[in-house]
Amino acid sequence: MTTADNFTAAGTPAASPGFFNQLIQVLFQPAQGMAPVPQQGGRYWLALLLTIVISSAVSWQMFSGMSPEWLVEQQMLQMGNDLSPAEQEQTRAYLAQSAGMMPLLSPVFVAIGTLLMAAILATYLLLTGRVSSNFKFGQWFALVSWSQLPTVVCMLGTAVLLLLSDTPNVSMNLMNFASVNQLLLGLTPDSPWFALTEALSLFVLWQVWVLHAGLISAAGYTAQRATLVVGAPVVLIFGGWALAIALG
Repeated sequence: MTTADNFTAAGTPAASPGFFNQLIQVLFQPAQGMAPVPQQGGRYWLALLLTIVISSAVSWQMFSGMSPEWLVEQQMLQMGNDLSPAEQEQTRAYLAQSAGMMPLLSPVFVAIGTLLMAAILATYLLLTGRVSSNFKFGQWFALVSWSQLPTVVCMLGTAVLLLLSDTPNVSMNLMNFASVNQLLLGLTPDSPWFALTEALSLFVLWQVWVLHAGLISAAGYTAQRATLVVGAPVVLIFGGWALAIALG
């Protein structure tokens, strides 16, 4: 099914709400909020910029408060126990040299990572949508950009937790406060399943839900096809990751 330039996939005019109203709709009524996205021109840059600015600001807030010694220990914890004693000492020395730069580097990494992920997902949607959609790359990029808005909620939650903390030396995993691990499992960094269960969070599932609704309402996908398109990368990434851990 194709979509005309000024109409939704269902063939009806795509109403364009105000930016704030659309933001709320995308988060809580994604089918309605995502429907007009492909016809809105460059508005998606506001959504993407909001995600990048909030995420970068909270990242700076977190790392600027940590002492260099604490930051090094936190980074070493993330690496697990795979390093030899000599490698641990070398890594610790390197991390100590760069610890002071983390408050400046982390926002840059966040911005680059957000843009790169949006571009990768948009390219994936462009390739998988060629059969039934005439959307251009920019329209897919717009849908992906809006679908990342749950990250803003995650980062605002992290900012609140940072403000409530009685010490600036917090866990680097604070941003994953809604992960499967922190909500259900309580695994420690030395567990082989720690990284996977920290990466899978309610906010990741929220983004998948938003994009799924957008593919249906904006691109005219059936529910089954939308589920296949958004579900395949999740299953391949996390399923493959889990299989590698189980076999390793």
